[in-house]
Amino acid sequence: MFSSLNMFIPIFIFILLIVKNYSFFFILNFSKHSHLVSTMFLTSSLIEIFFCIFIIIGISKAYDLSIYKHKNKILNMQYELQVSNLNQLEEYQSDIRRISHDIINHKIILYNLIKNEDYTEALKYLEKFGTGFNSTNYEVFTNHKILNALFLKKKEICISNNINITLDINIPTKVEISDFDLCIIIGNLIDNSIDACKKSKNEKPSYINIKSKIINNNFVFEIKNNFDGLIKTEKKIFLTSKKDSINHGFGLSNVKSTVLKYNGCYEFSFDSNEFSSFVMIPIK
Repeated sequence: MFSSLNMFIPIFIFILLIVKNYSFFFILNFSKHSHLVSTMFLTSSLIEIFFCIFIIIGISKAYDLSIYKHKNKILNMQYELQVSNLNQLEEYQSDIRRISHDIINHKIILYNLIKNEDYTEALKYLEKFGTGFNSTNYEVFTNHKILNALFLKKKEICISNNINITLDINIPTKVEISDFDLCIIIGNLIDNSIDACKKSKNEKPSYINIKSKIINNNFVFEIKNNFDGLIKTEKKIFLTSKKDSINHGFGLSNVKSTVLKYNGCYEFSFDSNEFSSFVMIPIK
């Protein structure tokens, strides 16, 4: 929209000046008050030019503000992921400390039960004891802390929405792609998949399959999900199906621009019931 307005306004000014010039020459030749009219025309033209410049500057500022808000949103998401990651680690370590504290007593009880050949009670005790961990286990999909926290959060959302998610991740601790840009690429693609699964009315269970690894110095990310088969496109561009199209629909365009920023490539394809996204970015 910003680019279109920047093109439209100069063209409009040019057409307006041509019309005024013709009118101006006509008045100079046939009007008794040509000097007064010419002064008024000149003044009005200057005011209009100033007004158009003011509009362009205003649109530029609004565009910059929207970009700033978007970046700030991504940074907030990164911060929340880091906090979530630390909280989960703290819970996990707390469980470990609790089990370590009691493990000696458990060993004594099990030792005596087995020594007395009371295997039935030993098995009952083990079943009662269980793993000793609470239901919120800290899973490690990758050693990359930000991405691991992101995958944990998205998996939690999928579970709450009855979406089967599988993750096959093999990413090192450090990647030559900023955490900010990784969140844009992976976060948007997973969010789109979750939205598609939530809207799907297929009888089959919703699923999201994610694979990511480093292949021949390339960061590769692939995600597949089932959906209802309805895709809105215009000139090979995917359009959002949400009612608030002004504040939505930037996901894939942001993914594309971020991938191209690193001289990478992307491919989006779909059939009657599955959507597939593929991203490859060369790294050092």
